[in-house]
Amino acid sequence: MTGMSGVPSARYPAAVGCEPIRTYSGMLADAASSADLARPVPTCGDWTLGDLVWHLARVQYFWTHVMATRPSPPGNYEAPERPSDARLVANLRNATVGLVGELATADPEDAAWSWSEDHRVAFTLRRQTHEALVHCVDGLLSLGHDLPDISPRLAADGVDEVVQVMLERPIGTGPVEIHATDTGDRWQLDLPGGAATIAGRAADLDLWLWGRAKTWPLSVTGDASQVEAVRSAVAEDTQ
Repeated sequence: MTGMSGVPSARYPAAVGCEPIRTYSGMLADAASSADLARPVPTCGDWTLGDLVWHLARVQYFWTHVMATRPSPPGNYEAPERPSDARLVANLRNATVGLVGELATADPEDAAWSWSEDHRVAFTLRRQTHEALVHCVDGLLSLGHDLPDISPRLAADGVDEVVQVMLERPIGTGPVEIHATDTGDRWQLDLPGGAATIAGRAADLDLWLWGRAKTWPLSVTGDASQVEAVRSAVAEDTQ
């Protein structure tokens, strides 16, 4: 894949604010509150449900610190210790309140540290929105629950983030096209191999790119091997 310079724009999350973070984190907490925390989460390797809940809380505590001390880098951050299983869900709820509180009072254009080229609050708002969404899906899949409704615009932004930010060598032009049929968005990937178009609803594309289930209702025209090539590239760059 060819490189691409410039700072990506967090289109959708910056427009709607923190509510998706609150919603999807809360869905995971609600589902986990009455479940066996030792239950495996197949979409997250060898994690249990308790590991998943702790992971999201730990991530949110970290980015709360980043927002509270912006624009300084998080060099003095002290990570919290994992609480007992009895406190894991309450701990996640507390972490979410802290993160949402910091983000709600910040201007998305304010300067803030990040590991990306985008040193704005908007990066954290976007990244933590999709972090909460994907891990909510992980938890619900592990419990056999119905997946949440995902706004097509939010899902399309999730695809855009994967392609433009999470891939170490983002898009430019190329023979592989990803097409969100419900929003009209298109992304071109410069991958070796033949031309192909991978099309589907934005939510299905977003969850497919993140490997959240083996199959999604997508249509492929052209070189079908490019489906696995795209997924492999994403998996390699988002480990």
